[in-house]
This record gives sequence, structure tokens and C-alpha cells, in this order.
Amino acid sequence: MSTAAAKPPEKASKGARELIESPDFKALVRKRWTVSFVLLAILFVGYYGFILLVSFNKELMARTVSSEPGAVTTVGIPLAIAVIVLAWILVAVYVYWANAARAQLPRPLRGGVWPLRRHKPGYLRLPIEELAATVEGWPLEGPQSWEQRKWARIVANRSLPPAGRGPK
Repeated sequence: MSTAAAKPPEKASKGARELIESPDFKALVRKRWTVSFVLLAILFVGYYGFILLVSFNKELMARTVSSEPGAVTTVGIPLAIAVIVLAWILVAVYVYWANAARAQLPRPLRGGVWPLRRHKPGYLRLPIEELAATVEGWPLEGPQSWEQRKWARIVANRSLPPAGRGPK
């Protein structure tokens, strides 16, 4: 039985370098940074604008939303909720953009986590004949079924002794 892990192909490092240096990939990275910074700037303006309003315009933030007597909700509450909703909207915009941008990529850039590993998987599949001797040598002690294992865990984790076996 071979215990050596399967090695990735030698061409993988060359392919990765070519991928990283390709103009399509560089354009994607540039565009991603641009979109990220624009969305970050919008979030900062919204968040720090709210903080500045709280700090410097307390009268506005203390006003109630309704002019009816007994109204207690101030203008600050809906504005705070709006800042949170703005963050959710910006995340949704980024996810939508990222998915749309990925769909337009050339095939080599769309591959996923392992775009360059096309030849062999990262694991080694062994024939059942090679594993049979190893599996036969495994000890079969203790509980073997899921039900037996469950009850063994329950008994092992009991903080009190079973009923009827206490001191008399």
C-alpha cells in the first residue's frame, strides 16, 4: 500500500503564474478593488455621517418622528436602522456584482478553487484489494452501531448514577 500523497502536476506552478500575470486577471483584480473602495466609501459616508449627526446635531436627533403627544421614537432610531440597511444593501450590491463579473470571465479564470488542477485530484484513490488487509486489522472493540454509540456517550456523560443504584 502506497502512503505517499499524490503530487500536483509540475505544470501547475507555471499555469498559476500565467494566470496571475494574464491581462484578464489583472483587469478583474483592478475592477474588484475599484468596486470595493467605492462601496466602502459609501458605507463610511453613511456611518460616519450618522455618527457626526449624533455628535454635533443633538437637537435634530432628539426630535420625535411624530408630532402627536406621547410619541417617543426619535429621528435617531430610523436613521440608525437606515445605516444598518445601507450596509446590507451594499453587501447585496457587491455579491451581485461579483457573480455577474465572474460569469463574464474567460473559462480559465472561472474554474473555482482549483482552476489549474485538471490532471489528478489532491488525494490518492486506492483499490479495495490494497485496503482489505488494513481494514481487517482494525480492532472491533466497543459499540458498533450508532444506537450503541449513542447510549455509550449518554452513560459516559451522566453526572448522576443510574436510578436505584445510589447509597442506601
